[in-house]
Amino acid sequence: MGNVIEIDTEKCTRCGACFEVCPSETIGLRNIEGKKEAFEKLPDTCIQCGHCVAVCEAKAISNRLLSGEDFEELEPVEITSHSMRNLLLARRSVRVFRKDPVPDDVVGQLIEVGAHAGTGGNAQSVGFTVIRDAELLDRLEIATQDVMWNSLAKLFDVKWLVPLLRLRFGSERTEQIIKYRDSMRRKRENDELAGGVFRGAPMVILAHDVKSNDMGQVNCAIAIRNIEIMAMTLGLGSCWAGFFIMAANQKPVTINPMIQLDENRRVWGALMIGHPRYKYAYKLPRATRSITIP
Repeated sequence: MGNVIEIDTEKCTRCGACFEVCPSETIGLRNIEGKKEAFEKLPDTCIQCGHCVAVCEAKAISNRLLSGEDFEELEPVEITSHSMRNLLLARRSVRVFRKDPVPDDVVGQLIEVGAHAGTGGNAQSVGFTVIRDAELLDRLEIATQDVMWNSLAKLFDVKWLVPLLRLRFGSERTEQIIKYRDSMRRKRENDELAGGVFRGAPMVILAHDVKSNDMGQVNCAIAIRNIEIMAMTLGLGSCWAGFFIMAANQKPVTINPMIQLDENRRVWGALMIGHPRYKYAYKLPRATRSITIP
């Protein structure tokens, strides 16, 4: 590749910060007449993370692969640990929404923070699909319920299969799926399936990654988490659409065409978003977790 990193030796203070933050040995450090000097060591290893540019207070570094105009200088923000704790503990899975739509500029802010979430190897391979078409959401809901029933839930009616499924999913997960099966059957019999997947949310944001990417699920989860927390600061509520994620991976041949998604990508994150009808005032109790310190 060559000539990826350019260092202005007149501005450089020889602090070595760019070398220390570089995760891929693109930048090296050498001694010239007793002084430290950063230099481009392995240009082909650059993952375009931009850390070297962002850390340089002297503004002595540029990266040929990244536009300098896209480096926005952020004002320092004082966020206390108490405020952050309360924000995180106030997160709720919102399933009752008002009908008013989410404005375009707010959608843009949500996608921005999702796109800035970390990805394995800085692959930046997560894509987003924003669905606000009520008719499409209805069709996806029907497709999700069909996939979940035919590809998973009704299998637990086959007695000889249940022990094998229990080995596959584990006892706890199996009992949960059986409860879902019973609930789904009841709703199917009583024609009560409407709203069971997206809960009447006015918008759903999907996060998807290349199916061959081993970090795809994690990448999408981090992106959706960013969006989820940002939504709270904008007065919005959200909830993961787990059934849809499962259906999208059980039957991508069914789901992907409906959302105009390439067959080589998989949906690993789905978040229903809207203005919550109700507010929650309390931190909820949580089960005690096991903590191991080797």
